[in-house]
Amino acid sequence: MRLTETCGTSPILRALKRAMCALMALTLIVALMPAPAAQAAGRSLIVKKKTYMRKKKAANSKALRTLNKGTRIALISKSGAWYKVKYGAQVGYVLSSKVSVYVRKPAKKPPKKPVKPPKKPPKKPPTISGSAVIMASWNNASTRNLVRSGKVVLITDVYSGRTFKARCVNGHLHMDMEPATAADTATLKRIYGGGWSWNRRPIWIHAKGNRYAASMNGMPHGKGTGKANGYDGVFCVHFKDSRTHGTKKIDPLHQKAVRIAYNRGQK
Repeated sequence: MRLTETCGTSPILRALKRAMCALMALTLIVALMPAPAAQAAGRSLIVKKKTYMRKKKAANSKALRTLNKGTRIALISKSGAWYKVKYGAQVGYVLSSKVSVYVRKPAKKPPKKPVKPPKKPPKKPPTISGSAVIMASWNNASTRNLVRSGKVVLITDVYSGRTFKARCVNGHLHMDMEPATAADTATLKRIYGGGWSWNRRPIWIHAKGNRYAASMNGMPHGKGTGKANGYDGVFCVHFKDSRTHGTKKIDPLHQKAVRIAYNRGQK
């Protein structure tokens, strides 16, 4: 008796046929599913440690090429402890312990631009009491004591209006001073046009709440305090009636600059 002749009459045979049909369908689905090795195809590997791509799945197989750490290779399939891989046009095998699955790192977001703090308003120059500039004679002890050794005062260059701080180093026939800091040295150099000079320039010395007429030259000479200010020595500051250390005489050019400083201070 054929099965087709009894399928419509026997419940047992109909159930058996349904079971067989379901089994055949399941077998077909499993057959069509990709194997794990096939699923791996198309992925990338990254070499963890220097190794070799070999011709066959054996440690003693011929080495096709050296793969350095960080090399990225294409994965074809996996078989036991070996990966079948492709690098360029070459296909070979590497030990799975020498590589790992390549994971693309997410793109880094560009760093946010730092917010610049608002610019600080420029510092206002210190206010000096007293409107008129004072003409003080060096022959007076009070003038010689205006700026004691080691004291830092503010100096204004009359012609340019630039100000800088200077330290008194000593004073005998006139006052020897040095810029207080490297920034003050740079200002003094700008006053002299970018170089050092013996030229006399009228200045105002700010001391004890007043301005005093004086004259300076910008040439470094002698010995300073050795503080880190970028200035090798001292510069001279003359008042009315002061004298040079070399000739012990009054210097006419310094006295002329002192008078200019005084006259400019009366306006």
